[in-house]
Amino acid sequence: MSVSSNISSSVSQLFERTYGRLKKDNNIALIQSFTGDLADGISHELCTDLEVQLAELSLQKRSLKRTFSIVIEGLQNMRMHGEFDDEGKKIVQYLFFQKQNILHFRFSNLILKNERASLEDYVKTINALDKNGLKQKYLNRMSNGVLSANGGAGLGLMTMSMKSEHPIRISFDPLSEKLVVVNLDLELVP
Repeated sequence: MSVSSNISSSVSQLFERTYGRLKKDNNIALIQSFTGDLADGISHELCTDLEVQLAELSLQKRSLKRTFSIVIEGLQNMRMHGEFDDEGKKIVQYLFFQKQNILHFRFSNLILKNERASLEDYVKTINALDKNGLKQKYLNRMSNGVLSANGGAGLGLMTMSMKSEHPIRISFDPLSEKLVVVNLDLELVP
């Protein structure tokens, strides 16, 4: 088995286990999910489908807007900052589900192992800020932010945190010598 198929196989197995755990939990209502190559157009299709799914939830307008913001930013973050596997695919997993009246979001994608520490520190920094501090950091970054090589200024994670009003939980799954899977988990109380 080649290295590339080992990575693809490992990612697939990891994502299948995560999805399987959710499906087995009777307290979870899976609203939307995607596992696979985040090729062009997929994000748009997911957002279009999300409109239909959210209509069935009967959420208040504020919660609808917050949900859309979290999903759009999460998908965009995976698309812009996720790494390709050895087969040239941007393999991701996005899960949106409800458990005990709380909306949960999980965004998982590949990143370079050497980016792990800086991403973890950035999430810790965001999580340590109160609502006003986060807003000020966001406005400052908007005004003075330097764009990364991928074209981002670090606003996506801040937006997700502001809309969620809860800390972002971050975890990592080892994958290879150069790649890890990053998992970002958020909650939203409608």
